[in-house]
Amino acid sequence: MSLYLSTKAAGWTLIRGARQLLTLHHTRGPRRAVELANLGAITDGSVLLHNGVIEAVGPTRRVENLAQARDAEEIDASGRVVMPAFIDAHACLVQVTAGTVQNIPATRLEAQADQLLKILASHGTGSIGAVTGCALDASGEVKILRAMHALQSRPVDLVPIAAVTNRVWADEEVLRSVKGRKLASVAQVRCGEGGVSAADTESFLTLAQRLGFAVRCEMARGHDAGMVEAAIRLQALSISVMEGFKRDEIEMLASSPTFAILLPARNLADESPRLMRQLVDAGGWIALGSGLGPETDATGSMQTVVQLACRRFGLTLEEAICAATCNAAWALGLGGLTGSLEHGKSADLILLNASDYREIQHFEGTNLTHSLIKRGVVVCKEDFPGWPAD
Repeated sequence: MSLYLSTKAAGWTLIRGARQLLTLHHTRGPRRAVELANLGAITDGSVLLHNGVIEAVGPTRRVENLAQARDAEEIDASGRVVMPAFIDAHACLVQVTAGTVQNIPATRLEAQADQLLKILASHGTGSIGAVTGCALDASGEVKILRAMHALQSRPVDLVPIAAVTNRVWADEEVLRSVKGRKLASVAQVRCGEGGVSAADTESFLTLAQRLGFAVRCEMARGHDAGMVEAAIRLQALSISVMEGFKRDEIEMLASSPTFAILLPARNLADESPRLMRQLVDAGGWIALGSGLGPETDATGSMQTVVQLACRRFGLTLEEAICAATCNAAWALGLGGLTGSLEHGKSADLILLNASDYREIQHFEGTNLTHSLIKRGVVVCKEDFPGWPAD
């Protein structure tokens, strides 16, 4: 595979003749309940791009007849599915265990994270909610944030998330420094087993909000009763869940604007799958994340995450695709920029080696990504020169 192959960096590009074009553009915000199943599919569709931004989307016959399309550079999508790039709402790019961060050179952290980023991109992920939380103190966490900041020049978009996992190390001075150096715009705290107490969680979230951070929570096993209600009351952007929600928490989430980020690749309690389905049916906003972490079983493929969400949580394939694209973008605060294919949004999309999106569910463990296009540029492409000559 060759990375960072480029089409025109500026000008007009026509992605032409997709067998299926999934636009996800029928609403102006995140989706819930029955809206999750509407992929906005177009048979024989095309997308016209200008300077990395989507100019037009629709049936090929209409788009290719636009004046600007006639001289555009063409990308042939014949026989393929074209859809928004996947968005991973929860992943840790720095794969080091707790307590080892200080012993690893910063350049090595950056190189390891960069390699993992390439793997995620090769599987069709174009934006990532990049969570820290591997260190035991402020200096270690800032070191991780700086390593991720060094990756901001890469074509895949990162939303750095400063995460507190085992205790409140992030006092006002540290958070002000992180914010001032633009190392993160989102702060997260883990509640429950091995995490932060209920009182400290609420104190941390309040402080982070006062300093201008968007906030979110990660609910571990045995999180304190009332923490989901507190996160919703504090207008948390999202709640990542490791071990499922309780029934009363589902009711609260269903009537709130806080996203539930589901991590189907992680091990869950026996009752969790059924309760996740209840969350969707109740009308909760859901997004999907890989849950990648140095001490967790997960995957770098959002295609696999989509498959597992269907198999383990009872989501339909359409619901899972929406949760891994459109809704994941809104859960990271990127909904106005990416996550769907429509006029004015960033040209972030993938071409799949599939003629029907339903093949995603039938090829479990297989990477169907042919190419990832980010802001109109092909940044990751499958290379297969053909079988060797006899």
